[in-house]
Amino acid sequence: MSFAQKDNEDDNAEESNDKLIVKTRIQFNNLDLGNTKFIRVIGFINGQEVKQDIPISSIDKTKKTLTVDLKVDKDNGIVEADSPDEFFVCAYQVGEVINDYDSFTEKFDCNESDLVNIDKPIVINLFRTDSMVYSTSQAVYQASLNTDNSSSSSNANNNSSSNQQVKIKIYAPLADKKNY
Repeated sequence: MSFAQKDNEDDNAEESNDKLIVKTRIQFNNLDLGNTKFIRVIGFINGQEVKQDIPISSIDKTKKTLTVDLKVDKDNGIVEADSPDEFFVCAYQVGEVINDYDSFTEKFDCNESDLVNIDKPIVINLFRTDSMVYSTSQAVYQASLNTDNSSSSSNANNNSSSNQQVKIKIYAPLADKKNY
């Protein structure tokens, strides 16, 4: 299943040649679709921000992956895309927006890569088990579920609430990395 960004301009061959396309492939087996309202996909590609929200109700859950096309201009007037420029894409599963606003407890994954060929779509994968960012977010998500369950069960038993601490290490996807 694939979602494509809707462009404000008419879709014709000349305009599509001016677009840089990043195909973001999201693995479903690592998402908690039952507790998710929508998946937010964001990217920073060629100096441009791009965002898509995909409602869970519009996703075919019989598929193993979801592909989201993120399109940006190859030349945005400030910078022109070229190989090996870097970009990053993140996806977040969003459940209860009001509850998640103050405390981020949902699963997320981010990945960065280089533009290998600006004339062909570039594929980047998210929510794979070998992703370091996904592994970290999975641990935070499980800890939040345990905290929520222990708080609700201790409140039900009129016991004191849990005083567990969760340490979060944040990796900045835009951090400069050395060129080799």
